Amino acid sequence: QLDTVRVASRDTRIVAPISGIVSKRHAVAGEKVSAEQTVVTIVDLARLELAGAVGTHEVSQLAPGVPVKVRVEGVDQQVSGKIARIAPAAEAGTRSIGVTIELPNPKESLRAGQYALARVTLPDDSDRLTLPLAAVGKTSGQDHVWVIEGGALARRMVTLGRRNEREGR
Repeated sequence: QLDTVRVASRDTRIVAPISGIVSKRHAVAGEKVSAEQTVVTIVDLARLELAGAVGTHEVSQLAPGVPVKVRVEGVDQQVSGKIARIAPAAEAGTRSIGVTIELPNPKESLRAGQYALARVTLPDDSDRLTLPLAAVGKTSGQDHVWVIEGGALARRMVTLGRRNEREGR
């Protein structure tokens, strides 16, 4: 009976798997809870993780440890992080691959749940031209740009690659 009481006593204690700050209480003192029920949510602000997704055509160029620049909503400066994990399979509905980025946060200036945009700069052996979207016109379904050659204005047909609508290029 003593062993049974000891096990039951041990099972009544709540022990957190990590150190951190309680961000949300899901139960109040004296409330009856069941096994596996969430009691509190704990956040470790010293090291945050950013969960995101990339397309299947880009994931082959990424690897754990690759440096990442992160722009966090509401924070003026970019934050440096690195890729921690890449999911082994694509998500069924979107066909995108989950990527987790580790963000050191020693001053605890970032908060859990903030929105962020991550950017990875990959090496490219090919030289590429970049144009503002406003410089590209379209006539009869063909993209073109205007150039000055020998002091005269001339229209040149172009083949476009990637577009970045957010940055306008």
